[in-house]
Amino acid sequence: LFAFDARFFRTIKTVLLNPGRFSTDYMNGKRARYMKPFQFYVFVSFMFFLLLSIQTNRLIERNIKLAEGFTSDSLTTDSLITSTDQTLLQMNWHIDSLVQDSLRIESKGTKKKARMIASLSKVKSKIEKTLAKGGHTEGEERILQNALKMLNYPDAFISKLYKYLSWSFFLVMPIFAFWLWLFFRKKRKYYSAHFIYSLILHATIFLVFILILVIKMIFPDKSVNWENYLYWLIPMYVWLGMKQYYGRFVLRTTFNFLFLGGVYTFSMFVTVIMVFLVSLYF
Repeated sequence: LFAFDARFFRTIKTVLLNPGRFSTDYMNGKRARYMKPFQFYVFVSFMFFLLLSIQTNRLIERNIKLAEGFTSDSLTTDSLITSTDQTLLQMNWHIDSLVQDSLRIESKGTKKKARMIASLSKVKSKIEKTLAKGGHTEGEERILQNALKMLNYPDAFISKLYKYLSWSFFLVMPIFAFWLWLFFRKKRKYYSAHFIYSLILHATIFLVFILILVIKMIFPDKSVNWENYLYWLIPMYVWLGMKQYYGRFVLRTTFNFLFLGGVYTFSMFVTVIMVFLVSLYF
């Protein structure tokens, strides 16, 4: 499945530099020069979720160390877990004091992380109190226990979340292809043509994400996240790909792009929520 040859690099070059060209060539029978669409998608998505998991775990470890620094200097772990609302308000003051005086951290981002740590500790305390009261159904008990595990072992939860999310795209892509077929069936009669385009489109978006992640991993401590501007390549790429692959005029392409973009954004929002709930329950 992960066999490499010149076709792999030719495929990457084509999908990045010439939106819509790969799908056009593939549907016109010019397939020998490229990787198979499904094979290409599986590899790219695998690399994306792997790098995303690594980067997320790094951020989690960094925040855990930050939390340990705060708690070791000002508050014990027990006080974070069992504190009352009044103590939690005091904890926020202690965190600000540590940021300004002891740790001398001037970054607003770091202060926000400190407040987030306090908020998560408050949530954890409430969950533990709720579990201690008892009287829950089996499903409620399971969700509360898993929520507590999520707070105690965030890396394990994130790994499970990404696994389910990667699987969910095998449902999202056919649905998106169906919407493409509804809008462009006069240009591309068969559903398979739209599914191929959907596969390559998602693979290319993942390639952009991979590029951004690699930059973040190589330069983790830079003051300006200029690589985030690369996200703007995605809507530009999608619009150009639609115009070239389906051969519509600018206004028609723009209308379809905006409508389908809204539908896709809503679909992904629902998908992420469902994946989160599934990860929390199972």
